[in-house]
Amino acid sequence: MIKEKRIKRDPLANMFVRLRPTEDELAKVKAAERDPQKFVQVLGKLDRKYKVRSLETLGVDKKLINPQASRAATKEITPTLQRTIMPSGFGVIGQLVTSNQLACDCLVPFSFRGLDVYNSMSGPEMYEVTRGIIGANRYGDNEYSVWNPGDTTGKTRVHLFGQMHISFSADLPQAGRWCLFHPSGFLDIHGHSRVVGHGNSTTSYDAKVWIDYFQVLEVGGTLIEISGGEIHYDGTRSEDRTKYFDADRYLPPRYLFFNVPRAGDTLLLTLRIEVDTAANEDGLALGVIDQFGFPAVLSHDYDTFVIKAP
Repeated sequence: MIKEKRIKRDPLANMFVRLRPTEDELAKVKAAERDPQKFVQVLGKLDRKYKVRSLETLGVDKKLINPQASRAATKEITPTLQRTIMPSGFGVIGQLVTSNQLACDCLVPFSFRGLDVYNSMSGPEMYEVTRGIIGANRYGDNEYSVWNPGDTTGKTRVHLFGQMHISFSADLPQAGRWCLFHPSGFLDIHGHSRVVGHGNSTTSYDAKVWIDYFQVLEVGGTLIEISGGEIHYDGTRSEDRTKYFDADRYLPPRYLFFNVPRAGDTLLLTLRIEVDTAANEDGLALGVIDQFGFPAVLSHDYDTFVIKAP
């Protein structure tokens, strides 16, 4: 069986564990290998369960799902025009203060913290602008990929997965009601997958690759808002195929009120890519992120702030 190369673990793993088969489910598939008919049934049931990867799959409270928090970029708008439609954050502050929705006694920077890489995803991690991107901008062949050669002693597909997170955060000094001025801009998400199979059209899939994007906002470990879902998938029984995807997202300018239960709680925004691969002894699966980040000159180009509300 394949072993993960990285020790570092995803801090949001408990929330996203429902996207992937559990160890118990994989053990049941493995135990059924000696009975071809039962094996196909168990594997088929597992495939159907995890075929659609969405927020509903995670069992998140519907009140916390905001499909408008991030949306696909409008291709018809030119890059120059895209940057002129963003309103001034200080102009919005002025409107909120004059309408008595905000109190200016406490303003905290909401800053870019870095690109972190977890589990079987290759690095490097980034904490400053690199090659014009805040985030991941692939340069070498082995960067930002999950490689799954399908090493196993049977027909069960081995799962390898990895994540990368772009994070912004602020430590809030007071409990109470706060207002976040959400980072806005165009998030580039480009990549590709490769799946290889050596079976035939009547067998189960030899290799699969899923790519998911999620945007998560939490304070003190409590979820405030979530959006996203599957952005790419491919699987094969008998082919050798490479597919490319372009799933850019636009984070619109907006502000969001929320409650902080304890002084010192951390407000954390995580822009998250998850790559999940599965392959058996006849398969090979590869998921690659070529670019994931914001075009930038300085590391603080997308920093905003959080302000205390009355």
